[in-house]
Amino acid sequence: MAASKEAELNYGFFSEATEALINQRYLLETHLADALENDELMLHYQPLICTKTGATVGAEALLRWFSPVLGNVRPDQFIHVAEQTGQIIQIGNFVLRSAIRQASRWHKQYPADFRIAVNISPIQFKDDQFADYIAELLDCYQLPARYLEIEITEGVLIEDEHRAIKTIRTIQELGVRTSLDDFGTGYSSLSYLKNILLTH
Repeated sequence: MAASKEAELNYGFFSEATEALINQRYLLETHLADALENDELMLHYQPLICTKTGATVGAEALLRWFSPVLGNVRPDQFIHVAEQTGQIIQIGNFVLRSAIRQASRWHKQYPADFRIAVNISPIQFKDDQFADYIAELLDCYQLPARYLEIEITEGVLIEDEHRAIKTIRTIQELGVRTSLDDFGTGYSSLSYLKNILLTH
C-alpha cells in the first residue's frame, strides 16, 4: 500500500520485486539510524572552477555514506529515506557543521575568496531555527559569511514560496550566498528569479 501511494498509483500488486524493495528499505533505515554515531558519514569536496581563469574558487560539499554492512550507499538511495524518517535534520546539520569547520580551516591556511557550497534539503530548510543555526556555526568557527553558499532546489520554493523567501532573505542578510540548484530539472519558472535575488 505504501509503495503504491509513493508511486501515486491507485493499486499495486505485491511481488518478489516489491519484497526486495521493502527489505532494502528496512536495511537502509536500520543502518542509517546509527550511521552518524558510528562516524560512517563523511564529506567529499568537489572543486568549483572558474571557466575564465581556471582557478579553483571553491568547493561543493558532497555527502557520502560507507556502511560496514551495506558498503558504499549512494546518496540517491539514503537521502530520500532520511527525509521520510526525519533523520535529514540531524544529518543536514552534520553536513553544515562539517563543511563550515573545513572551510574555516582552509580560509585560515589559504586566505582567499574560496567559498564552500552546501546542498540543503527542503525539509531542513523549513526548520524555523535554520538561519540561526547557520549564524551560530559561522560564529563558532569564525568563518566570514561570504565564504558560505547555500544551495536549494526548486522544490523549496514550490512547497512554501513565502516562507522560503523569508528564510532566504534572512540568510542573505547574514552575508551568506544563496543559489538555485538543478534549476530546470523539475517545474521551472523564471518568476522565482524575478521575485527574489538568489545570488549576490
